[in-house]
Amino acid sequence: MVNGCTVTDKGDRFATLSWTVESGEWQALDDRVRADHLARRISEAGDLLDLGPLWSSYLGVGKKGLPADLLLKAVLYEMHGKRPSPAQWTKDARENEPVRWLLFGLEPSRTHWYDFRDRLAPFWDGWNASVLQEGMRCV
Repeated sequence: MVNGCTVTDKGDRFATLSWTVESGEWQALDDRVRADHLARRISEAGDLLDLGPLWSSYLGVGKKGLPADLLLKAVLYEMHGKRPSPAQWTKDARENEPVRWLLFGLEPSRTHWYDFRDRLAPFWDGWNASVLQEGMRCV
């Protein structure tokens, strides 16, 4: 079960968010997440990754997928905090304000987090290489 999202029309592969940047719930969290908070830096860095292959890995059949970019940002935040377990991510999606901010209030189930972790496996090396290449250009 996934709380916090509604499904759009059948032509779309991904669920739409119940919260937006205009939502009172998200704005309240936004006010509490410091300007220099790690969650904000991870959100900005996540926007720089080429997620095309990840998006394409969703076939568009069955249940709507949750926005993979938001899930990835939450996973990156959790991994930085040495929280590698999808069980921990499930709890934090409900109780940790920076994670809730990154997820726009989504509360993926434990099963969804485990499935997403497995879906990410083929992409880590490419993203890592991309980040390293960008870092080398800045030197």
